[in-house]
Amino acid sequence: MKDLWPRLKNYLIPVIALIVVNFIYFYPVLQGEKIAQDDIMLGRAKGKEIRDYRTETGDEPLWTQAMFSGMPTFQISTLYPDNIFEHLSRALTYLGKPSSIYIIALLMIGFYILLLTMKVDPWLSFAGAIAFGFSAFFIISLAAGHNAKVRAAAYIPMVVAGVLMTYRGKKLLGFALTALFMGLAIAANHFQITYYLGFIILSIIVAQLVLAIRERTIPEFMKASFILLAAALIGIGPNIG
Repeated sequence: MKDLWPRLKNYLIPVIALIVVNFIYFYPVLQGEKIAQDDIMLGRAKGKEIRDYRTETGDEPLWTQAMFSGMPTFQISTLYPDNIFEHLSRALTYLGKPSSIYIIALLMIGFYILLLTMKVDPWLSFAGAIAFGFSAFFIISLAAGHNAKVRAAAYIPMVVAGVLMTYRGKKLLGFALTALFMGLAIAANHFQITYYLGFIILSIIVAQLVLAIRERTIPEFMKASFILLAAALIGIGPNIG
C-alpha cells in the first residue's frame, strides 16, 4: 500500500483530474451543443465524391475530380482498414467523439507524462499540462476544425517521452511508447506536424550523442539509438500505405 499511494498521487489522480477539467470546460458539447468547425464541414463537402464512389463500388478511390483539376485522395478521405494504428486511434477517441474534444485531453495527458519523464514535480506537471492543452494555438485550431493537426501534435509529447526514456535506460518502456505513438502520429495524417516532430527527435539525438562522447558511453548510445530505430520502423510500417 505504501508503494501504491505515490503512484496514484503522481499518475492516476492527476490524469483523472485532467479529464475532469476537460469535461467541465466542454460541458456544453456534452449537453448536445456542437462546435462549428469550418474545415470539418468543408472537408465533408470535398470528400462527398469519394464517399459516393466507395458506397457505389465498394472500392477505395485514390483520385478525386472534385478538388482543383483533380488530385490524390490520401489527404482527404482515404481509408486504410488494415492499418492497426487507425483502429487504435478510433479506440482512443471513442469516449470523446462530440466535436473531437477528446483531442485536448490527449494533449494534456501526453504533456503531463512527458514532464514527469523530465522529472518535473507532479503537480507542476499538472499545471503545465493544463497550460499546454489550453494554449491558444490548439483551441483556435480545434475551433477551426484542424483536428488532424491537433491530434498529431497530441502524440508528440509521448513520442518524446519514449525517446528520452530509451536514452535514460528504460529501454523496453521507451521502445513501446515510441513505436506506439510514432505510429499514431503518422496515422493522424498531418505531415507538417510529423515533420516538426522529426526536428525535435533529431535535436534529442544530437544532444545525447554529445553527452555520450563526453561521458564515454558511446556503446550505450548506439544501443539505445538502434532500439529507437526499430521502434520508428514499427511505427512507420503499418502506415506505409
